[in-house]
Amino acid sequence: MDKEKWRLTEELVVLIEKHISSDSIIEYDQKLTDLSGDSSGGRQCDVVIRTGKPPRETLTIVEVQDRGTPFNITTFDGLYDKMRKVGAQHLICVSRQEFPESIKKAALRHGPTIRLVTLKNIEAGDFPINFWDNTIVCEHRGIINIGTVAHGVKKGEIPMQKPSSSSSKDEIYLLGEEKASIAELLFQYIDRNKLLLTPGLNEVAVSVPFDDRCLSFVSSDKLIQVKVDFSATVEFAYYRLPLKYMSYNQQDWNHPLAWIAEAKGTVNGNEVTIKGLVKPTGDGNYGFNVMEISPGYKLKVTTAI
Repeated sequence: MDKEKWRLTEELVVLIEKHISSDSIIEYDQKLTDLSGDSSGGRQCDVVIRTGKPPRETLTIVEVQDRGTPFNITTFDGLYDKMRKVGAQHLICVSRQEFPESIKKAALRHGPTIRLVTLKNIEAGDFPINFWDNTIVCEHRGIINIGTVAHGVKKGEIPMQKPSSSSSKDEIYLLGEEKASIAELLFQYIDRNKLLLTPGLNEVAVSVPFDDRCLSFVSSDKLIQVKVDFSATVEFAYYRLPLKYMSYNQQDWNHPLAWIAEAKGTVNGNEVTIKGLVKPTGDGNYGFNVMEISPGYKLKVTTAI
């Protein structure tokens, strides 16, 4: 059994369920108390979904199997027993393989208590919608250089001093309710002003006025309002990554609960994986909603250049 592959499938299921049950609390790899007392250390559950609030909270456990063989009835019965012993009201079984008829019939006898879900790969040519030539486009933006940063304060404020930190990633600003670094100020300025970057090196002049309510710790422990001016050299490039597709299908549902698209490739020398949901946009088209970019890489994902 490939434990790493199994773990990645479990994490993918967590991401999907978070979008399906956005109002629920979804936890990965949890131990729940065994109410029967048969297991003093608790019972491990792949995914736990908590819906509603006490005293009307509903508990669902999700069990994932990613192997070359389908669920068997013994495994299924064991998971149903686990559901009862941890006090859950629902069980979702997720498999890469089709469920045997015996398990489908058993699940139907339990009604909505048990849901069977298959996570299946879809060949690009079999996908019901033609997406962007089966690729997505990523925009890479990298900072080559940041020039001298000039701070201004309003009359009567504490005179500015040089910040104690020299890193462009240190969050020494507060813009709105979000902490920000000088690098984040740069990219927010580019996005808010819809500056057009071209492939290669771009010179950007940034000016954050007092009106933007930018606060900073750079002169003392006290937050003061500042205006910020600096210039930067930004590297910009497009990368086109191939897509592969999966469907998340529930036994008693006529249509897939979700379509998932995954892109893998090299961006600026880094191996990147992007996972997202394919969802209708409401205007007859479909969009790619990014769920995760790993390993922690910041990218802007588009559908076309």
